[in-house]
Amino acid sequence: MSIFKSKTAAIGWTIEPCFIITRALTYLILLISNNLEVSNLNIKIKENRHYNPKGLNLIQEKACSSFLYDRVRRKSTNTIYSLQGFTYQLPNVVTLFGSGMRVSFSTLNNNKNEELMEGNTLPIVTEINKFPELSNHEHPKQQILNSLSEENFLEWFRGLVDGEGSFIIKKDNNNSFGFRFSIYMHIDNTVMLKYIAQRLGIGKVTKEGDQFASYLVSTLSDVKKLFDIFGKHPGGFELNTSKNLNFLMWKKGYELYINRTDKHISPQLVKEILDLKNNMNRKRVDFQKSLEHQIKITPYWLLGLIEGEGYFSVANTTNSLIFGVSLTAGEIDVLFAIKKFMLDLPGEYQMANKRTNVLRLIEEKQGKTENTKPMAILSASKTDFLTNVLIPFFDSLTWFSKKESDYNDWKLILNIKNKGKHFTDEGKELIYLIAKGMNNNRLSTNLASKEQTHCFGTIQERALKLLSTPSNYEIQSDGKILIKSSGTYLKGRGNIGVRALDSEGGGLVYKFNSIKECASFFNVKSATTIRNKLDNGNPFEFQGKKLVLKRDVSLIS
Repeated sequence: MSIFKSKTAAIGWTIEPCFIITRALTYLILLISNNLEVSNLNIKIKENRHYNPKGLNLIQEKACSSFLYDRVRRKSTNTIYSLQGFTYQLPNVVTLFGSGMRVSFSTLNNNKNEELMEGNTLPIVTEINKFPELSNHEHPKQQILNSLSEENFLEWFRGLVDGEGSFIIKKDNNNSFGFRFSIYMHIDNTVMLKYIAQRLGIGKVTKEGDQFASYLVSTLSDVKKLFDIFGKHPGGFELNTSKNLNFLMWKKGYELYINRTDKHISPQLVKEILDLKNNMNRKRVDFQKSLEHQIKITPYWLLGLIEGEGYFSVANTTNSLIFGVSLTAGEIDVLFAIKKFMLDLPGEYQMANKRTNVLRLIEEKQGKTENTKPMAILSASKTDFLTNVLIPFFDSLTWFSKKESDYNDWKLILNIKNKGKHFTDEGKELIYLIAKGMNNNRLSTNLASKEQTHCFGTIQERALKLLSTPSNYEIQSDGKILIKSSGTYLKGRGNIGVRALDSEGGGLVYKFNSIKECASFFNVKSATTIRNKLDNGNPFEFQGKKLVLKRDVSLIS
């Protein structure tokens, strides 16, 4: 073996589509499309491996490997990492050309400072982790977001602030006061926070430790612009929640402080501002809004709130899908308004009876701990309402945050279930793998402390392939639904409609949204009686007419 002596010899290789499975390229492109600095990529390589396309397996091994645990704190692209007696330098060039990708990096031998490879012996990238820093790059959807009207953007911002915004009054030892507004979120949403600062033209984004970032507004001119945005005036975007009360107190304190006539801050002024401070945010006990205050729900306000306080979850045992929004119990009037807004959205869904709540609103009587407030939760889990109402609504909006990824995964699982594929082994496995990578498990700061046993690109390909096949459901002539993979009938489907037909002419006489509604109409005490008539198809007489009952079933596409 010939050795090329060099302390910083750069080695480059090209990964072409013919040598790489689609998931690898997909994941790398996702990282770059998220505008992560190249210095934020930790790359684990297996040295002295012959280049073999089957050896390339992104996110296949444990992300909690010793390499990631022992990583040196990132300082620049020249940071050097040690692994198994060799030294690896972070890549300083990542470029796309055509459908290929080139990664340049330096590989040094600890002892000899010599290049480790030659000929066809190439390092294999087996694992990539992202640790987002605060970069100056644009939002991945910059052009789409820029095309959003100013009104829609400010409505979205208003919703995000109702969920995640904080109006803060700080006092120092010299009786001076500072007035700050902040949005505090996980570092994965840094690019979104930077977009807010860019779009509004005020504020800055700073890191808060290793896991969080803040959008902060504190200067005199910037604070005044927030007054213009959230103020109660024509064209203003007044907040819906008690954050509006905090804003008004914050604004009042600011004006008292700035408009004082004497440079000296009187004890009376200190007391007035402190009284405001001590009745804001977590210390607030009075949530009563003024009689003039109106809750205004708009599509983009709701999206902003959901990107802050909403969730898309999958139950571990039943794989039930739930969408929800959680606020403190003092905001229950806002959740009532959201419920009304959502029930007015277009889309068809069945209701068992008039008391059925497709949107469930629960109010806790007390907090889960002594230090937490009781919560109010609005949630939806009814499949046809999720599919025919909420998904078309969410798909019509432009998302700003990383929560869109959770929504898309959640929607993918819903599509798998709607086609009955969750009864197959492949469907069960895919739902498990997709759900395992959602929500907190998706956070970049968690990648080094958990086992990441799958590659999303591969999972998505498998899911799309599964969904491209015919439905696993088949409606039988009697209205029952056959699960083709098991040869059994679907049970506990929920609200199945019933049609009462003229037994001779076959014309529709009555139509019911559920078996229970049908039983009530015919004054039958047991729904089992109706089910028996549906199963045997025997005619019966009602008000001089001979009727036969048929199930009214349609599959969600």
